[in-house]
Amino acid sequence: MNAGSRDAACSLGSQLINQETTEYASAASYFRSASAVPHIHCDYNLGMMYRNGFGVGISCQDGLAAMRASAERMAWLKWFPKAYELYMLRQNKVAALMYMVLGYAGAKVPQTNAANILESERVFDEKLWAAPQLRTDINRHLAFSFYKMAELQGFDYAGLRIGMNYYYGYTDEPDPVLALAYFERALITQFTDSSTAYAHFHYGTIMQFGMGTTKDYTRAREAYDVCLAREPKALYPVKIMLWMMDVGERGFFSSLNISVNASLGMAITMWVAGTVLLVWRRKL
Repeated sequence: MNAGSRDAACSLGSQLINQETTEYASAASYFRSASAVPHIHCDYNLGMMYRNGFGVGISCQDGLAAMRASAERMAWLKWFPKAYELYMLRQNKVAALMYMVLGYAGAKVPQTNAANILESERVFDEKLWAAPQLRTDINRHLAFSFYKMAELQGFDYAGLRIGMNYYYGYTDEPDPVLALAYFERALITQFTDSSTAYAHFHYGTIMQFGMGTTKDYTRAREAYDVCLAREPKALYPVKIMLWMMDVGERGFFSSLNISVNASLGMAITMWVAGTVLLVWRRKL
């Protein structure tokens, strides 16, 4: 099963037990697949099926384990409003710790909230938690792990952030091939205007410079057009990239013996993102 389809599996399982011709065995199979990562709704349904023997053999032990997991995770959700309140009061570090607890309980929105704060705030002291095997600080690594948890439950926005991680190499060396796979998925997903624009902008740069794929100026321009339509503040970054594309097509770089390959393209894009896009990125 696709790693990003846990919610879909859970929904399909629910439909199978609520239709006129119930298919309990198939529903149980979907619930078990979705419960491979913490999932409150699926744990509860699976527990009830073990209790009543619907589609599975009656098992008090398995049913109790699933119901207990669901109850324990739901108990933590009372922290969610408090964590949000602390975040709005700019007590971000305390809010992040509460979101992390909720995230480990299996709730996907707190997982993403924790990751967002960990990316933007230094919740944990970098020097205290420094480790030679970590390419970047502990906050980046924790953020990436929480995004992965949320993505496993089908939270598409988390997938976009994972793509950004692979694009910029926040926790490891940049991997444009993996970044491209996540961005292609993001292009057909409904996000806010800013997030949609951000996905299209980076997809465009991958197509423009041939990062992990063949250069395709047509797709790059299409992506930049969508980016600009969804986020007018992207005007100058898009203009810079289009100017570079036009100059490249006219052979200017070749005449100066400059090879604008994927590595140089990545460096230029990171410079643009680090200077012109700084305010825009903080809105995501």
